[in-house]
Amino acid sequence: MTAGFSSSSRRWILFAFSLASVALATGLIYGWPALRRQLVQDDGSDLDEKQLGAVFTVGAWSTQAMRFFFGMARDRFGTQRVTFVSFVLVALGLAGVALSDPSDGIVLAVSLFAIGCGSGVQICIQPVAGLFPSYSGTILSSLSGAFQVSGVIFLVLCSGDGSRQPAFLMFTACLSVFAVFSLILLPKGKSFILEEDNVDEKSTQQGQTKIDDETARLNRSKNIYLEEINGLQSMQVEHVKTDVDYARMNMRQWRQKNMYLMYLEEAKEEKYASGIKESSESTLVEDQQPLTALQQMKSLEYILLIFWFSVCVFPLQYYVGSIGFQLEGKGDDDGFYTSLFSVVYASSAVIAPAGGYLADTAGLGKTQGISTILLAASFLVLALDTHLYIQSIGLFLYACARMFVYGMYFSNLGKRFGFKNYGTLAGSGLLISAIVSLLQYPLIAAAVEGNADKVNFALVVVCLSLLPYCYWVHRREKSLGNPDQKGVHRRDSPTGILDQKEYGNDDNDSGYSWENDSEYSCSPSGILDQKDNEDGRGIIDNSWDDSDSEISC
Repeated sequence: MTAGFSSSSRRWILFAFSLASVALATGLIYGWPALRRQLVQDDGSDLDEKQLGAVFTVGAWSTQAMRFFFGMARDRFGTQRVTFVSFVLVALGLAGVALSDPSDGIVLAVSLFAIGCGSGVQICIQPVAGLFPSYSGTILSSLSGAFQVSGVIFLVLCSGDGSRQPAFLMFTACLSVFAVFSLILLPKGKSFILEEDNVDEKSTQQGQTKIDDETARLNRSKNIYLEEINGLQSMQVEHVKTDVDYARMNMRQWRQKNMYLMYLEEAKEEKYASGIKESSESTLVEDQQPLTALQQMKSLEYILLIFWFSVCVFPLQYYVGSIGFQLEGKGDDDGFYTSLFSVVYASSAVIAPAGGYLADTAGLGKTQGISTILLAASFLVLALDTHLYIQSIGLFLYACARMFVYGMYFSNLGKRFGFKNYGTLAGSGLLISAIVSLLQYPLIAAAVEGNADKVNFALVVVCLSLLPYCYWVHRREKSLGNPDQKGVHRRDSPTGILDQKEYGNDDNDSGYSWENDSEYSCSPSGILDQKDNEDGRGIIDNSWDDSDSEISC
């Protein structure tokens, strides 16, 4: 338990533990090329490349798919318990690899499946970013980078001259210690913020009083405006004798309208009125219900995102499963470039923030396009009969592509769909992509049979065929997110994204529209003419004193 620490110390302790946990337990399976070489070259495994490919496919599928189930379990049973279970499964899987016969494909597959369950640690620990509200993006990027770092663990464990057993058992003991610490440090519930333990009841009451005061002020402003409108409508019928009277009437209406708008916007900015809804008899504010996860999942934008992500994932998985024997076929007899792959893969963690920066500045569509092109380029290099020095460039391209593809998937969900249903949307996409990624096995089998170059060239074409989707995302971002387009931010589209509804006053950023708004211009007589007024009456002023006694241009 970390409740005894100060708030600042507690959050840094939790972040350090989370970072170390993700780096050690979550993406171990992507160090497969080093483990495969250990099994074949040093341990003399009788498994052929197709069988080894099947073993890797089981572990890769587990890593991709089990995050969905661990996420659901976390929401049901809490962070502490589910993270502990994930750690235990990884430790058991490592022990299985350490003690198994190198030719026993079933035991190896089961062990790698358990190791793949380590991805549950990441999905459980990611909410630690809530402790750093101003830097949540940086925290999430750091955790994604730590996931890449875990891909070098197998290389380290297999680097000794002797048996793999001692190293794997020692690492099993290390993760067992982390499992125990997860029971000590992590919160029992879903949130890392100790609301129920650390919130002062007096502060809560004061905060509620302030909310009530703001709500009352907002309602008073609304009532004043509505009463003024009713009075002005009567005045328009009974007491409008002169153009000056009519000008005063419109001017007061304009003032009350903007006063209400000011209060409403101020309350919204301070988040005091986040739960306030206007009554149905007023049409000033549009009451919109938040979309459900199912509604968002049915949207075209979500479906296309999952399609793009899934089509990218199975080439990404195939690359890891086949890169070892493909490099050996190109002359990597001593395994140097196979080991280099694990190092480059882990080192790509340093570019994790760059992907987020590109998404924020250049946009999702362009960054997803870059990710897709990088992936296609990595397969193009692999398909070419070039020197191994050139193949090292392909390894770097692949590592960058993998980091960007996953980063853009999660960024797209957050930016375009919001975070209300984030867990369900992200987990569902990961599960679907895991099912699609099973295509990696027939591709590995085809490559083993001597068709590696054909498969690689085909995957180049597959990746490039996704670019029209990236352009579509770019155009959609541009049309819906153009900063020059003034409008109301709404979540009433099927995707749940921010759509914009234009209205006349460019200075109005409140998110509310007003009926029968008019534009005014100065007439030669010195009295403001009113344009587009239904009854054609004019005369309103844009300058006045407090007594409303003078109307001039």
